[in-house]
Amino acid sequence: MELELKHLAPYLPYGLRIKNKTTTMPLSGYYLDELEDPQFGFDDTYKPILRPLDLTKEIEVNGEKFVPIDYLNNNGWLLDEFDLIRYNQLDYGVVTKLVEWHFDVFGLIPQGLAIDINTLNK
Repeated sequence: MELELKHLAPYLPYGLRIKNKTTTMPLSGYYLDELEDPQFGFDDTYKPILRPLDLTKEIEVNGEKFVPIDYLNNNGWLLDEFDLIRYNQLDYGVVTKLVEWHFDVFGLIPQGLAIDINTLNK
């Protein structure tokens, strides 16, 4: 599998950061060039920085620390570990929150197409 626009587009409104060996920067758009000019196309050495899909561990978003599954359960979405196994049946609002919090909803980290945020130096 290759990293495609369909994997990145949902994260665009939420300040997703991308990284290559030397640089980390926000992903602000995705340029599609039909001629595939290497000067203007998406540099495939960059990978999105995402969180593994583990909702039981504390995360920090915009300076606020919380456990995602607790946040979701306290805000009207009742989830348990079985719901996470049946990911394709999750409520749209839950998936939107996971994308907003930069969770790897497409399974990119295990395929080497994204960087696990937990592996970066703080």
